[in-house]
Amino acid sequence: MISLTCWRRIEGVRPLVVILRSEVRHMAIFGRELIGREVVDSHGEVLGQLIDIIFDNQLGVITEFLVKIGTDLDAKLLPWVAKDGVVSVPVAEVSRIATKVHLIR
Repeated sequence: MISLTCWRRIEGVRPLVVILRSEVRHMAIFGRELIGREVVDSHGEVLGQLIDIIFDNQLGVITEFLVKIGTDLDAKLLPWVAKDGVVSVPVAEVSRIATKVHLIR
């Protein structure tokens, strides 16, 4: 669990967020545990392998998963942005993360 310390909100001023170094280390470990997992669709068919996670630094949330698609798939047929065999899957498309990353469709 990541604990954040926020100062009282003042009108027109963003809250100050302090993240301890140990908490950043835990976030990095979490990311490394996910990299390399298979990404599957709602039918259990393999889309590819998770190669990176994109974070919104201001909000501190995951926004996208970068997935290296299988060589037997045509990236043009997928509903996400693709470049050089890597698709950018919005986090809203993920239904759950277990031993594999499961998509909602």
